[in-house]
Amino acid sequence: MTAATTNGRFLTADGNNAISLLSASSLSTMIYENGIVYDDVMENCASKPAVAYFPIETRSSWFTVIIRGQNNVDNLTVHNGNGDLVTLTDSNIVFRDNNLAILKFYRSKMDQKTYVGHWKIETFSSCIGGAFKCGCQIQARVSSPLEAQVGFTANQHDDFVERTPFSSGAANRSIFFTGQVTNSLLANADATLTEVILSERSLAQTNTRQIINAQFISRDNNTCSNQFVTSEQIYPEGDHLFQYHVVTVNGFDEYGQPFKRIQTFSNTKSDCGTFGHPDTYGQCVCKANYQGFDCRTPICVNGGTADLSVCNCRSGFYGDFCQKRVLHTPGSSTTQAPFTTSSSSSSGLKA
Repeated sequence: MTAATTNGRFLTADGNNAISLLSASSLSTMIYENGIVYDDVMENCASKPAVAYFPIETRSSWFTVIIRGQNNVDNLTVHNGNGDLVTLTDSNIVFRDNNLAILKFYRSKMDQKTYVGHWKIETFSSCIGGAFKCGCQIQARVSSPLEAQVGFTANQHDDFVERTPFSSGAANRSIFFTGQVTNSLLANADATLTEVILSERSLAQTNTRQIINAQFISRDNNTCSNQFVTSEQIYPEGDHLFQYHVVTVNGFDEYGQPFKRIQTFSNTKSDCGTFGHPDTYGQCVCKANYQGFDCRTPICVNGGTADLSVCNCRSGFYGDFCQKRVLHTPGSSTTQAPFTTSSSSSSGLKA
């Protein structure tokens, strides 16, 4: 659950192969994989093949496929973007044991026509034991300068949007989805977003239900950092404990090739902490000295900077918000920051 709702990875390896997994060349490059293009779990991969079908766009440098589950790689087939069967080699299989396979494909090592397009990954497990024991997961991620991000707002004209949903449990669950692609790519209409899909997935990840499918409307990309927005939607209430939400945005790159990005969010009510309260839409309204999605980030003044929930103050200032100044008046009593030593001498404050 934690891996899913933080858009992370969950890797399972045989005990004897744990060291090999940690030293695998794929782990060092995972931090550069900035887009999830496929992520699904099948509860029984022994009764029928598990099939993943996903697009790879022109600009991506490489993509990685993680296949997790007991004996799930016994019968593994891969078709490239041109529909051709791929013969897997050691350069593609960066890790493999009875529970996990990690595949990697580089654009620089392939022809453009075979790299770009819809890929198909199919696996069939020889596991014995039925559902859940013989389940498997397939996840694919790309490393690409083409980034797409979803946002949420209660006002269709708002460009200062939240990056996590806030409507669950709200009195008014009306919401607008926004879409943002890498600004340098959109400057010349090189890339565009077409739709956003919201799905509800069970904690076991094996039951996904589509709830919202909304088309994106273009906004002025010269004045809006979030260049796309939907019409008004009603955000689902859902089961907060046993379900989470998967948001998929689809679009096309400058060559007309489809691309996809997936983000996952926990389905929980807004928690505004002690420095705010949710409004009727579920968004946090913060007290005067706090800001942020959850009202936990202080507004630091006098050149101070926020480090999570604490202000780091410049020399000469202190206080929760750096609002207090250390006074230095030679020859008189001194107003000082806590934990300094007072002195009435002309030398002023001493540490």
